[in-house]
Amino acid sequence: MKNFKKIITMGFVLLIVMLSKPVMAVGIGSFADVPNFSVVIGDSIYTLEYANDLKNTSLINESVVKNKGDIFIKTDDNGWIKNSDGTQVSKDSVDISTIKYNNGQEVVGSVSVTSKVTQIQVNKALTKNGTNTATFTYKILDQTGLDITKTIPASQINAIASVSSTVVLDPLTATGTITYNSITDIGTSINVTLTDKINGSTINVVMLPPAVETYAPKVNKIIVTSTELRTSGDIGYASYSIYDQYGNDVTNTSLGANVTFSSNIGVVKSINGSLTITANAGIKYSMLNSVVITGSDSITGVSTTATLSVILAGSTQIGTLSNIILTTLTNVDGKILTAGDTSDVFYAGYVAIDVNGKLTTNYDLMAQGLILTGDHMLTTSTPNVIAQLVRDPSDGAKGLIKVTATSDKISVDMPIVIMAITASKTSQLSTTLKKQSAVVSFILAYPSESISSGESVLIPFTALDQNGRIITKFSELNGMVTLTGATLEENLDGTASVKNNKIYSNGTDSLHIDITAITQTGKYSSITIVIK
Repeated sequence: MKNFKKIITMGFVLLIVMLSKPVMAVGIGSFADVPNFSVVIGDSIYTLEYANDLKNTSLINESVVKNKGDIFIKTDDNGWIKNSDGTQVSKDSVDISTIKYNNGQEVVGSVSVTSKVTQIQVNKALTKNGTNTATFTYKILDQTGLDITKTIPASQINAIASVSSTVVLDPLTATGTITYNSITDIGTSINVTLTDKINGSTINVVMLPPAVETYAPKVNKIIVTSTELRTSGDIGYASYSIYDQYGNDVTNTSLGANVTFSSNIGVVKSINGSLTITANAGIKYSMLNSVVITGSDSITGVSTTATLSVILAGSTQIGTLSNIILTTLTNVDGKILTAGDTSDVFYAGYVAIDVNGKLTTNYDLMAQGLILTGDHMLTTSTPNVIAQLVRDPSDGAKGLIKVTATSDKISVDMPIVIMAITASKTSQLSTTLKKQSAVVSFILAYPSESISSGESVLIPFTALDQNGRIITKFSELNGMVTLTGATLEENLDGTASVKNNKIYSNGTDSLHIDITAITQTGKYSSITIVIK
């Protein structure tokens, strides 16, 4: 017996030092099902960790005696190492079909008879593998620490994510696939919750970082968004957008910078979604009805061709302005131009000079002097932002340049350009369109009133976005925060309230109820309320 002890102590411990990575065993059907670092002694298989646990010494000793000291350790897919002399032997040296015990428990159909879900582990690496899909890996362990993932049907595990999506588990590959309802969510951190439906207490809530793309983004689509070429002298203006294979707007990224444009009538310059075409010598825009623009990416070969109608300066204005200079973009409340926020209004400051050399803010002069389209729209480098000439609400004779974001979302902050064009001058205002608000902090506070059985009262809270702005709108919070023990409700004015869920007490003792809030970025807040 002492000799066997020596084999175990020296052999197993030595391998732990050398390999230093015990791995839990799985269901046993073939050599491939046996994870590396598993120990086989006769008709029993053990994890390396289990075999070296002093609490299991007697069981291991009995197994060694029973099988005359033959011990095998799997270290890779090539075969086994015989523990007695350290030599490597072939896969066939161990008959997997004869194994009856797994970490001391009887195996039936490759699963321990008494096995039950005890722990669920989730790998925190999230891999993007499609336009709106990403995958993660998970592991389910039983009460002895054995990996039983393959034996637990997906229907037994409830899987949800903190964003609008579906989660599908595949036990055979131990993989979970998240299908996002909005592709913008794929660029945010999310919480994934896995719960065993049989043993509801077995639950794992894991914050996963933004998905990492399996394949590097590349230019997939080039679109000339303008249908008209607006001209001023010998220069024409248009706009464009570029998208990668995942549908992300990459116009203002290094990918977009690789796209070049050309035209049959002049030299084309492109920057941040804005095209300027300087007509070649001898060519006048007044001589043309249309212009052809071609854009191409030399790396992927993706290209586009668009034919734009030529709009002469004189066709939309009569030269009432000699110059205009755009200055700054401001908001009365000091807010930041943010994608998806259509309610916040900004104004572009300007200095306009009429044909007599005098400063002017007159709406009619500006409407006649600027090259505009549609409902008095100025040119912007992206359709995510609208710039419009409007009358000042407090003085109808005065013109203002109103700037708002559309409801469309973006995946990253986007540089944009607003252009004001007269018959002879062009001015550009550059700014940044911030990514739509994301709730990065949601802090619960204790209610100011006591709560009786069956009552629901207001739970104060403070929510902040990534720019430190306080968020109160229900539309901006709904779906962005996961509440437990309470509900997010919309008020008549569009703001949000949090109310505790009604709890009924049948006894005389007070109940202590936990209310928690988890944001998509993983920030956690909790309070305990007393139901009297």
